[in-house]
Amino acid sequence: MSLTIGSRTINRVLVVDDNQAVRQDYGYSIEDLGLVPVYETGPLHSLDVSLKEMSSKADALVCDYHLRIKNFSQFNGDQLVASFNRERFPALLCTTYTDSDITVMRSKRRFIPTLLKPATYNPETIRLGFERCIREGEGTFDPSRKPWRTLVRIAEIEEKGGYFYVIVPGWNADEKIRVYLDDVPGELRKLIQPSQRLHAKVNLGAEAPEEMYFSDWEGI
Repeated sequence: MSLTIGSRTINRVLVVDDNQAVRQDYGYSIEDLGLVPVYETGPLHSLDVSLKEMSSKADALVCDYHLRIKNFSQFNGDQLVASFNRERFPALLCTTYTDSDITVMRSKRRFIPTLLKPATYNPETIRLGFERCIREGEGTFDPSRKPWRTLVRIAEIEEKGGYFYVIVPGWNADEKIRVYLDDVPGELRKLIQPSQRLHAKVNLGAEAPEEMYFSDWEGI
């Protein structure tokens, strides 16, 4: 069997996780969807080499977030998934993320349309996730994911932690959102000061802070 979404057909799905038992669990739901799981056993080296090798093995990707355990990979799953989706290769990220993980991956969320947690991982959410990836690759966004150029105000800075807090008036003027300094291009970091205003593309339709992403930062 296969899954056809728009002009794209998915037959084989590459499963990436450092734990063999977890890979197998992911595979069961893929089989229930009528697709063929292909298991990546690693180790993974450079991101560029992995992208090239993996894209020839399958039509889509399901990947865990934490890949650096036991030297399975030189990078985490958010980097891999975002890179694949940039190339319009549908890729889903599976995670049991914490607040700090959300902040780490926030800059990559623009190209991570779907985060699946264990409680939400099933054939239907996989299908919907692939569908969202393909639609976004074609420029069609769900309201909660569409990027809008908007004003971002710096609220406070935590230099020791390497992050800062912003307020996005167009989303919620009372909610502080944590962003890592490294997410902002180098030439703009010097502008990160309390009360400073910048522009960025933000998904203003996000329903919760952890779903928000920031990209294409601009000075004013």
